[in-house]
Amino acid sequence: MQPGLSVVIPLFNKAGSVKRCLDSIPKDFANIEIIVVDDGSTDDSLEVVREYASKTRPLNILSQVNSGPSSARNKGSRESVFSHIIYIDADDVFLPGAMELFLDLIAMDSDVDLAFTSFQEIGTSLKKSVFLISDKISFQLDPNEWTAHNGKFESGLTQNIQAGSFMISNSLFNKIEGFNEQLRCWEVTHFLVKAIKSSRKTLLKDTITVESERQEGNSLFEQRKDKTEDKEQYIKALVPLIYDLSNKERYRYIKEIEYLLYYYLQNSLYQQYRKLALKTSNLIQSKELKLLGLLPAPILSLLWGTVRRVRK
Repeated sequence: MQPGLSVVIPLFNKAGSVKRCLDSIPKDFANIEIIVVDDGSTDDSLEVVREYASKTRPLNILSQVNSGPSSARNKGSRESVFSHIIYIDADDVFLPGAMELFLDLIAMDSDVDLAFTSFQEIGTSLKKSVFLISDKISFQLDPNEWTAHNGKFESGLTQNIQAGSFMISNSLFNKIEGFNEQLRCWEVTHFLVKAIKSSRKTLLKDTITVESERQEGNSLFEQRKDKTEDKEQYIKALVPLIYDLSNKERYRYIKEIEYLLYYYLQNSLYQQYRKLALKTSNLIQSKELKLLGLLPAPILSLLWGTVRRVRK
C-alpha cells in the first residue's frame, strides 16, 4: 500500500458545513485522497458533495442507508488506497499545516501505527477551548518533535479525543477490525482502546490540528443521550477490553461505567439490571462472578452500590 493519507468523512445531514470541512484539506497533494461516506442523509448533503466534486476537486463519494458513524467510517476505510487513515467529522475543520504534519510523519516513519495530536473546540458562546494531548498522559512530550509513546496504556488517549486529531495505519485498522458498528455513541473511545493495545508504534505531538464547533443539540451523542440501548451496547463492548489493564487505568473506565449504570437505574427500561443486582448481591465478592456472563465482580460491586444509592 503506497504511503499517503486517506481522509474519511462520515456525512449525515451536514449540508451547511461539509463544504467548509472539505475546503480545509489541501488540494495540492497527490498522496491525499478524500472519501466521503453519506450515511443516509435526509437533507442536501449528498448533493452538496457531488457538486463540490464536479467543480472543485475529485472526491470518492460513497452512500449507504443510515447505519451510524462507525459503519460509515468502516466503509470509507475499507475503500482507502493509502497507508494511513485520518477521520474528521463533516462539521469540523483541519487547521493549516495539519495535513503536512501527518504526511511528513509518514515520510519520516512509515511504520507508525498511531499518531495523536491536540485539538480545539469553539463553544456556543464562541469561547475557544484547547485540549492538549500532553494534558491527557503521564509522561512529558518533546515540545518540538514527535514523542514515542512509553508503551504503558494511557486511558487519557481514548477519552475526549476528537476525530481529526489522530491518525491510524491501514494495517492497524484491519488488525483491530475497525469500529464496532453496534455503537452509536462512544465508538471512538472503544476504537482507540483497541488500537492502543494493538499498536506497535504510537507517536504524540502537542500541535493543534483540528477545530470542532460545538453547537447545542447538534452532535449525535446529544441527539441520542436518552437512548438506553446505546449505553448498554457500549458497556458490553468495553468491559472485555479492560480486563488486562493496570488497576489505575481500569479504575478510570469502571468509574465511567458506574456513572452509566447510575444513569440506567433512573430509567425504567433498565430494571433488569436492578433485579439481577439485588438477586446476586450476596455473591458480589466472588471474583469469578459475572452478571449476564458480562460484568466482572468489581463492576457488579459498583452496580450494587448504585442500586443501594438509588433505593435510599
